[in-house]
Amino acid sequence: MSLQAALSYIDSLKPGESFSYRQLAKKYRISRTTLTNHHQRQRRTNKDAHKDQRLLHPRNKAELVKYIKSFTETHCPPTRQIIINFATPLCS
Repeated sequence: MSLQAALSYIDSLKPGESFSYRQLAKKYRISRTTLTNHHQRQRRTNKDAHKDQRLLHPRNKAELVKYIKSFTETHCPPTRQIIINFATPLCS
């Protein structure tokens, strides 16, 4: 039993139907504070939080990898500065 299961249970309740965070936390063996914060959207999962922190969008990352591979295929590996020059506009 996990946080996701507890959140799913809360979401399955009818609007206006009452529940107790304390009882649910005990039932699902999780912290009441954690359950409350996640349910009230005051806290995001680490995965969601890190999405906002990444510098390159996955599409841009793929483009950068393709660019580096094109250099490598010509037996001329790119220098760090070449990569920085290409990646900087992608990060903006």
